[in-house]
Amino acid sequence: GEDVELSFGVESVRFGTSYFPYSTLGENFDRLKLPGMDSEGYWPLAADTVQRWPLFADAIRRDLRIAKAMGFHVIRLHYLDVIAKLEPRVQREYLDFLFAELRHLKLGAMLSPSDARFTPAQIAAMVSRYRDVVESVELENEVLIWGIPQDRPRYWNAVYDAVKAVAPNVPVHLTAHTNTGIFTRLTQLGVRFDRIGGHAYIDSLDSIPSGRGFALAVGNYAARTGKPAVITEWNWRGLTRMTPEARAKVYPAIIGGALESRGIGEFHQFQFQETLTVNPRLGRTGIRHYEPLRLSRRPKPEAFELMNLMHRFVGAEDPIRRLQSPHAVTALDARGRATATVTVTNYGARPERINATVEGPSDLRATLTSPADARLTPGGTATFTVRLATRGDTPGFYHWFLRLRSTDGSLRYAWNEARLTATPAFDTKTRSAVTYPGGAAAAIDLDYTKPIRVVYGQNAPVLEMESAFVIASTLESASGRPVDILQLDDLEDAAPSGTLILVGTARSHALVARVADRLPSAASFVQRVDAPADGGPAWVVVSGADSRAVEESALDYVLRYWRSARDSAARLIGLVEKELPRTVDPAKLPDRLP
Repeated sequence: GEDVELSFGVESVRFGTSYFPYSTLGENFDRLKLPGMDSEGYWPLAADTVQRWPLFADAIRRDLRIAKAMGFHVIRLHYLDVIAKLEPRVQREYLDFLFAELRHLKLGAMLSPSDARFTPAQIAAMVSRYRDVVESVELENEVLIWGIPQDRPRYWNAVYDAVKAVAPNVPVHLTAHTNTGIFTRLTQLGVRFDRIGGHAYIDSLDSIPSGRGFALAVGNYAARTGKPAVITEWNWRGLTRMTPEARAKVYPAIIGGALESRGIGEFHQFQFQETLTVNPRLGRTGIRHYEPLRLSRRPKPEAFELMNLMHRFVGAEDPIRRLQSPHAVTALDARGRATATVTVTNYGARPERINATVEGPSDLRATLTSPADARLTPGGTATFTVRLATRGDTPGFYHWFLRLRSTDGSLRYAWNEARLTATPAFDTKTRSAVTYPGGAAAAIDLDYTKPIRVVYGQNAPVLEMESAFVIASTLESASGRPVDILQLDDLEDAAPSGTLILVGTARSHALVARVADRLPSAASFVQRVDAPADGGPAWVVVSGADSRAVEESALDYVLRYWRSARDSAARLIGLVEKELPRTVDPAKLPDRLP
């Protein structure tokens, strides 16, 4: 009659995400880009965001607090070694700031240099300097892709030894892309590592079931070697043209397939937020846009599914399981003022005493007007009220947070979003090769109280689709108004009211073809037209002679409002005209042995 309880696999999962602001806060508008951008593809150094990091401090603080609120435990500093070319003093000041923020949030860090641009001594020095925050070191990025250069085993072992000399308990690992056999070869070459790292992406709906197999392959191989398994990149990749709502329905299967294997104790989603750092023509390829957050940091539907999965798989005593606060949205009035309420519920098994403080951007005054301390019985809810007032009336998404500290020292963040919606400032004076029939001002004079949708043609060329993404991302961020992006065949499921921004040519976009007789013959143009149906939505047509001309029209349109937008790096730094290499040539990377 004795009961026996068996447990298979890991008991819980720790979650991470790749957030690397030294790259992803950059901006590349093809011909024009931030002066410090060093390549056109994935993932460049955006040097201005490091050398002038105080200008980007609010953005970094915002993003790290969102990550904490969502439930992530670890921030993977992907491609960290792109900053290696900068002056040591600049690197140190920047990393001191970044790690101070991680420390404040009780977030761990994974150092993840992609190549051999840091010496072993430099990596060890970072581990030593930030030892209380650094949890692990990941070397190289998907070694199977690049192969194993002859000098790399010596380099990897030198890094391993240097890290262990200053922090014996910090694990050092390498990572493969789906094929664990590379670790057998690494072992044969005498390479030392502590964990089995894996990456995998789901490229189609049909391949979703394979995700569980990928995770099991990593977990099983790790178990045979006696080392823990860690997945540091996982996501869909080829589902870009689906609507976010449709993707959200399959997202639990994409992520859950790995988690339900119970073979992975640390799981990282890739990557954190939409970015303008990749050249839409030379770097983008019509896939990805898999980030859970839009450029405005408004969460996509997948973000909520991801948070639900994290709540399910974390340990029972994890703060995100014990204390929960729904993501809330507050509409600010025209002067940027509102009062917001935040509810916090105790889902744990014991009473909680919490203290609340408000944190937010420098251009938002957020004042707690209710008592800061609360006692929550199991199942109990506390309500906090916060008075909000922007400094100025610039439209945009103002993210702010309640920092909730329990008496046991655990930390939880509640994430709130305040929207100041207005017509963004628009440059009507700068002359360009893009034609605006009827005047440029009409192209931005939209009804921001109603839905705005950016629509590209069914099976449109990649460059037109990517141009539509740039418009949707930036217009939402600049106006404080959600802006959706759709492929034309999904439009019929959307409500007809509001504004449609049509991106494409008469050949690639059926709605552009319907009004072709009202459009100019100019090579590149942006024109507002009345919809064919009475009472239908207004149309703004962003078009041209071909896909390249469409991109020119789209980027000219975007930069007329983005240069003055609240979240714009172009506003802070300015843009320059320059051409860059598409990406780093791995054959030209230096040997970084001691």
